[in-house]
Amino acid sequence: MDVEVVQLGDGTVDVVARHTNLPEGTQVEVSATRSFSDGRGHAAQGVVVGHESTEVAIGMWAATISIDHGGLTGLSGGAGAAIETVSPVLAMCAEVRTGLDSSDDDYQWDDEARVALGPHGENLARSEGAVVVDGRSGTPATWLRVQRDVEMPPPLDEIAHIQGSPPRVAPIDTFCA
Repeated sequence: MDVEVVQLGDGTVDVVARHTNLPEGTQVEVSATRSFSDGRGHAAQGVVVGHESTEVAIGMWAATISIDHGGLTGLSGGAGAAIETVSPVLAMCAEVRTGLDSSDDDYQWDDEARVALGPHGENLARSEGAVVVDGRSGTPATWLRVQRDVEMPPPLDEIAHIQGSPPRVAPIDTFCA
């Protein structure tokens, strides 16, 4: 998937694939993840700060993600360790999921798309960005995953207000959560 990411000035991010060979009706999950680390020395963690579902239509798909750091600022006031370091970038992730979700429903509900991709993503296996995940049905599934990072300042004032001091802003490994 050739994915473009454009940060808009109003706390939203556009994520677009203008040309795709994915079948019409393919469901695409688009999310934004902010990476951080706590004062316990754990590896980088991530919290989803935006999400939208969309689908392929006329050979393209698009999503506008509204960024909400409430999940991140909620962590800084919890019983766990304070947020020590926060990433200056968001990981924008587009995923084509196959197989079954946590409710045992197909991720791809369009019959033609599901057949074209393969019930467990068999026809995606050789695609760039293909990853194998443990399938809910016990059968591994192949998903497509594309990540693009975009700079967007973290909510330092909000975190400082909750935990008493701002976290350090520094590069942290970004990933799709």
